[in-house]
Amino acid sequence: MEGVIDAMSHRAQTPGGDYEVTKSIIVLSVLSVLALSTSFAQAGQGTILTNPHLPLGKTVSLACNAGHGDVAQTVRVTNTTGQVIKAGTKLYWNLNGQKGVIVLQSNLGAGQIVTDLAAPGNGGPCTATYVA
Repeated sequence: MEGVIDAMSHRAQTPGGDYEVTKSIIVLSVLSVLALSTSFAQAGQGTILTNPHLPLGKTVSLACNAGHGDVAQTVRVTNTTGQVIKAGTKLYWNLNGQKGVIVLQSNLGAGQIVTDLAAPGNGGPCTATYVA
């Protein structure tokens, strides 16, 4: 069988034969992983399924004010919606970049006030919202 080269014996005779084979296997493995991950990433693109029956929340503004405080400022959030805000609702406030969340422990009736504490300061612009 002259002219036929046994691939295994040829590799063993090449300088660094086993190293070259191992390096080739690693390169092919890496390329395979990249190809698979790219195809999976592309498969995830496209249609985003949504549930049209889920209600979308609406951000509602509330009245908010804060007074000067050497130890802490008291943030007062007033329900100005004319409706009851249910217990468990999160009210988000922002005072001069300080942010906080008040989780209502009980229903907050129209015109009622709930308070929270902020770091010491001189009061200032305050906003409050919740998602209805």
